[in-house]
Amino acid sequence: MSRPALSNLLNQNADLSGEMALRIEKAFDVNMDTLMRIQAADNTARARRNSAKIRVQRYQPDSAPP
Repeated sequence: MSRPALSNLLNQNADLSGEMALRIEKAFDVNMDTLMRIQAADNTARARRNSAKIRVQRYQPDSAPP
């Protein structure tokens, strides 16, 4: 992993990729699956914080039978 890639990850300018997680696992004996779950939880938290900015029209199925 390059120094800029690690810096971007640590400064939250990039998400953790599977390959990066595997490299960290091999270098520091930290479980890759744990790292990926942490990344997924962070992605979820960021999306929820920005939920007010996301506009979606609710899906309304046709009420008449075919």
